[in-house]
Amino acid sequence: MTLLDRYLDAVRKKLPRNQRDDIVAELRDILLSQVEGEEKTRGRSLTDDEIAVILKRFGRPRTVAARYGASNYLVGP
Repeated sequence: MTLLDRYLDAVRKKLPRNQRDDIVAELRDILLSQVEGEEKTRGRSLTDDEIAVILKRFGRPRTVAARYGASNYLVGP
């Protein structure tokens, strides 16, 4: 499992069940575009550390999920 996959899995766990697949697919496209852009600029594949920088810049999984309507209840409604 790649670093990007682990990140997306962490986001997926925080998302509303009925929207998970669509949101994760959208996030994957966004992040892959950023990675590919950096690779094109540098003329090589990115290292895991460089990909980690992109993911950190994008935000913590909980924060990203919250942008898509995820709730962080201690006890559900």
